[in-house]
Amino acid sequence: MNETEQLLNKLKKLGENDSIEAMDLFKIIKEESKNVSINTIIGMSTFLRDDFKHIQDKYKDHYTESILSQLLRINEIKKDTNIYNTKIDKNKFNKAISNITKFLNYDNLYKGEDKFNLISILVTLYSSFLIEKPIHPVGTIFPGENLKIRDENGEFFCPVKKKQINNPNSLCIFCVCKQD
Repeated sequence: MNETEQLLNKLKKLGENDSIEAMDLFKIIKEESKNVSINTIIGMSTFLRDDFKHIQDKYKDHYTESILSQLLRINEIKKDTNIYNTKIDKNKFNKAISNITKFLNYDNLYKGEDKFNLISILVTLYSSFLIEKPIHPVGTIFPGENLKIRDENGEFFCPVKKKQINNPNSLCIFCVCKQD
């Protein structure tokens, strides 16, 4: 069983609790973040540049840097000393875990890239359930005219959420962004 599968098993077990304490999720995320080295993150840069080779040239560099910025949130997790005293919506959490599992199984999306998957899960759950920030960083530009994630007084808006929400290759369904 690889690291990602082990993490998903821990998360599924957490989802079986009567209620889910945010701190319990944070402890899992924090512990798992120790398995990610800076060299792994640096290696992701090469992987992403290759994986995004089909994105239009005018968006490719920005989008790659945006995703790398998202993955670097793993360092934020490692340094985070906050106490999270809230409860997590159990239904939303379990749906997120189900969607992540589908995401990882869809067309063997990142087969062989276990560290990338591990980082993606940690950062996605941290962003969505603990710090309540968009999965993609504010300012991420998507192909099209003036399509980017924006922050308006602490409310986040995404111009592509509606189009991506049912995509099995997307984690948008539980992102904190609202449709722009």
